[in-house]
Amino acid sequence: MVSWTSFSVAAAIVGLAVVLQGCGGGGGATTTSAPKPTVKPTVKPTEKPKPTATTTTAPVDPACVPKKGQLPSCLCQKGYVDKCTASGSEGACFNTDDTDWQCWSPAKAETDEYCTSLNFAGACEYKGHVASYTHEADVPPCKNVTNFKSQCNPPQDHWGACYDDTNQWKCISADQKENVMKGDCQVQQSLADPNSGFKGVCKFSDAPQVLYKCDSVPSYVSEGAGACGEGTESACFATETGINWLCGELANLPENCVTLQIDPGKPDTWSGACLYKGADGYNKAQKYPSPAHSLEVV
Repeated sequence: MVSWTSFSVAAAIVGLAVVLQGCGGGGGATTTSAPKPTVKPTVKPTEKPKPTATTTTAPVDPACVPKKGQLPSCLCQKGYVDKCTASGSEGACFNTDDTDWQCWSPAKAETDEYCTSLNFAGACEYKGHVASYTHEADVPPCKNVTNFKSQCNPPQDHWGACYDDTNQWKCISADQKENVMKGDCQVQQSLADPNSGFKGVCKFSDAPQVLYKCDSVPSYVSEGAGACGEGTESACFATETGINWLCGELANLPENCVTLQIDPGKPDTWSGACLYKGADGYNKAQKYPSPAHSLEVV
């Protein structure tokens, strides 16, 4: 006979076993949840203000800004050299690449719309944008060009020159003067820069060079180092001391000493020509000017 007490004890034992099993008893593995990592809010670094972009605009040549109602200058278009002659063209339909232009004569003028309809970039003019001279006397003398020295020497062999800021001028003969007087120098390819034309045209003087009395030149020495030898009639001289003169007979005097290089390959030229006492024409030769006066170049 099972007493109530016994039954109660047994039930308590069973209940304890159930409790122990629920708590991981009975040999089962105890599982624990890993703590979740703390997520910290992302802090963006303070961004430095971006520098403001600056743009520089190349200065615009006023000559390249067309006046109202006029076409732009052909000399302001890319690749303009050797496309048309200024002497035979009023203007042109131009391209911005290296392809040919369509030149039009002075008797025919075209519009920008006409040129673009033919797939050109536009229309431009030569007239009014190149230096043109009607009279030969109006052509600037080459001696007045800033960097004129020994280009096209002797100048008496040439009518004039297409000039620029370098020593590489293009010498012009008399039979070419008509076209260059109408502006052709400015559209012909410069010898120094294939992308530019010459700045203009100048004319050499056909007058004989000025002759001075040698003993009036400040650097003159009558004897010793640097002196010309006995029997010398004339010389190309330098006003700087220490330079031996180019001495010789009058018949062999160069036609224009001031354009003759002292040393080949160097730009420096002689200061002038002079005559020695006893030479034919000495009495008519001029006295070398004082420093306050400029030396005449022909």
